[in-house]
Amino acid sequence: MTEFQALWSAFLGAVLPLLIAVIQQPQWSRQARTIVAVVVCAIAGAVQAYLDGKLASGVNVVSAIMVVTMAALTFYRNVWKPLGATSAIERATSPHQ
Repeated sequence: MTEFQALWSAFLGAVLPLLIAVIQQPQWSRQARTIVAVVVCAIAGAVQAYLDGKLASGVNVVSAIMVVTMAALTFYRNVWKPLGATSAIERATSPHQ
């Protein structure tokens, strides 16, 4: 993984919690929310590796997935959650009861 690829994966992970918040619903269980987040991060990392032309190398795919996932988790816990951004997005995109 080149430096550019790592930076792109980190950027993707930084904004991914906002996209995940569109998918997730506030009433889902913690387990379901975790599974959705991990699956979305894995798909995003694999797509990023594919776009870089590195999909044939398993090491690059795993590296991209790990960087995306760690960046997403870090930004979610330290930026988006404290700001209330992800909760606001979830409320705005969930069906009102």
